[in-house]
Amino acid sequence: MGTKIRSSLTNTLLGVPQESVLGRILFSLYTNDLPNCIGNIVMYADGISIIIADTDSNLQATTSHTLEQLHEWWFTSNGLFLNARKTNFLIFHPKQKIIEPQYDLSINNTDLQHPESVKFLGSNIDENLSWAEACTNIASKLNRSCYLFRSLRDLLDFDTLKIVYFSEIESRLRYGILLWGTSGSRSNQD
Repeated sequence: MGTKIRSSLTNTLLGVPQESVLGRILFSLYTNDLPNCIGNIVMYADGISIIIADTDSNLQATTSHTLEQLHEWWFTSNGLFLNARKTNFLIFHPKQKIIEPQYDLSINNTDLQHPESVKFLGSNIDENLSWAEACTNIASKLNRSCYLFRSLRDLLDFDTLKIVYFSEIESRLRYGILLWGTSGSRSNQD
């Protein structure tokens, strides 16, 4: 029925295998008590998001304090390391409001990246929650899917084409539509 594959064994002292089923299970086991240490945390299969809300004048101090607590109390006591190169922060604000001064955050003397947008659970989120980048990415994926669909329409029967449509086109339209579907950007309509 299928080919049996046997992987070679590897000894590991620290770490979690990246992009593996075991890695996600171990990640969940290692981080299951994290919500007890910090509030406003969102955890998913292989990642964590921390939500910090405060006034402009206190935001950097509150965030720095939270990151220090995480590093000193939780990561160190659990023998874990935070990959600062994969750690980003966004400051959500209305487009009309300019955030000054620019915030600099670090963990264990490593500066964190402050991009204008990040990929979160497959969707691009920017600091203004405009969804323009997410909509552009969805439109690009839909263009490729439509090309695939047109290429297959003379080769496949109707029932198989429906499967292709639902998996390649409708699934992309439905995912995250509650967020980006209300975006007022004119580019979303093109």
